[in-house]
Amino acid sequence: MTSSASTLLLLSVASTLSAADDLAAMRAHNTYSPPFLSGTWFVGQGGDTPNVNDHMALPEQAFGVDLVLTVDRSLASGDGTKVSDFYSYGQVVVSPCDGTVIEVENARPDNQIGKTDEDHEFGNHVIIDAGKNEYVVLAHFKPGSLTVAVHDHLTPGKPIALVGFSGNTTEPHLHMHIQDSPLLRHGHGLLFTFTGVTGTISGTQLENHDVPLIRGEWLKR
Repeated sequence: MTSSASTLLLLSVASTLSAADDLAAMRAHNTYSPPFLSGTWFVGQGGDTPNVNDHMALPEQAFGVDLVLTVDRSLASGDGTKVSDFYSYGQVVVSPCDGTVIEVENARPDNQIGKTDEDHEFGNHVIIDAGKNEYVVLAHFKPGSLTVAVHDHLTPGKPIALVGFSGNTTEPHLHMHIQDSPLLRHGHGLLFTFTGVTGTISGTQLENHDVPLIRGEWLKR
């Protein structure tokens, strides 16, 4: 890719995600870091339009992301018939911000491959009050893996739980969105970026600034 082509791609990706525009009122004000410690993670869902982000169909989950750990750009080893085949499964999830835990669920079972739990959408999850009317939802944890409780104070990088396969999901992954309500399925989602991470999309690297999150991007700490 030529330098000019790379520049055009970067501008197209960041046009609505990193500049003052008609989404300004929907942007998070706090600073957020990636909720993982290391590795290369793929953004399976992310962005500000329905064609790249299924979460846009739900107002409270708008701008949410689904993150999966990859190895050599693969999501799983073997044939993917066991939960443990997926590289994301069992990975440590950490707090992406300063905040206080206001809700936890820790007892939902993992799904079986090929099945989902539509009655318990988020499965095992945590909600963090990050201040400034911003509430972080992290979901699909491994049962019994949460190490935090309601009222606990969190700092960026503090371990919270392990990636699991609980809730309404077809494969192990980490879901994250930020909303303006402390209650699940209420309020409106907020547009956020990550600091302290390198993003690569279509060969163009985004770093040394807040990285916008969009489907098809690879993130690395």
